[in-house]
Formats: sequence, structure tokens, C-alpha cells
Amino acid sequence: MKDPTLFGPPKRKITGIERQKRNRDRFSVYLDGEFAFGLDGELLFDYGLQDGQELSEQQILELQREDERKRIKIQAFRYLANRDHSERELTTKLRKKGFSSEAIEWVLDYLRRYNLVNDRAFARVYARERLQ
Repeated sequence: MKDPTLFGPPKRKITGIERQKRNRDRFSVYLDGEFAFGLDGELLFDYGLQDGQELSEQQILELQREDERKRIKIQAFRYLANRDHSERELTTKLRKKGFSSEAIEWVLDYLRRYNLVNDRAFARVYARERLQ
């Protein structure tokens, strides 16, 4: 009998993709007949996922990481649309929403790069408003 580990880790087969009822922009992905994870519709199409396709554990982790990044970016934009936030405030709010530390650091890097979060500018505005 051949050793299955010689052929690499086992792959899991997509056995279903269904649009979610509560959020029509998201899909439920089923692997080997069981619910595996939810995925943003844009990512579903970007990766070309379809029934019968096989995914390695590495591919599954990549999809889940990209989905979390998309969700955290949307959530951070929602917070910033209401008012400016310090990095600490954003971190606290995003942590309460259940996002991983890796995703939080990723989104903060993204927001810094586009100057959408800036603690120094936030402190100046905060101090100016308090003085008025």
C-alpha cells in the first residue's frame, strides 16, 4: 500500500456554493459535504471557485485570510466615515468585532499608507476641539 503523505496533503472538494440569506454579497462554501466558510462574492469570482474544484489547506487558508482582510477594511471604513479615530480606538473596536491581530495590523498599515489614520493629526484636531 502506498503512503498517502508522499503525494502531499489531501485536498478538499467543493461540494456546494450557496448565496447567504442574510447578506446577499456573501456565499457559503461547502467542502466534502460540510459548511467550511463564508466568502465575499467578489473573492468567489476572483478565484474562480466552482463545484467540484479541489482546494488544498493552503488555498483554503489564503481564501479565509483574503476574506477577513476585505471584511476588516469595510468595517474600518465604516468607523472612519463617522469620524476620525486613533489607531488605538480602531484596534479596540476591530478586536471587539472579532478580527485577528494579523488582520488588524494589516488594515492599520493600509490606512497609514493612504493617510486615512494618523494619530498625530487626530491628536491635534482632538485638542483643538476641546479648547473650543
